[in-house]
Amino acid sequence: MQIRLSGHSAYRTQYHIVWIPKYRRRILNPGVGGELRK
Repeated sequence: MQIRLSGHSAYRTQYHIVWIPKYRRRILNPGVGGELRK
């Protein structure tokens, strides 16, 4: 992850995705699903 600089701040955003098969719906297209698996 790279650090992003803005006016008077620096930040790094990270995402943690929890995949729950019981409640998931088919809302992600194949392109997004492939990126999440990386």
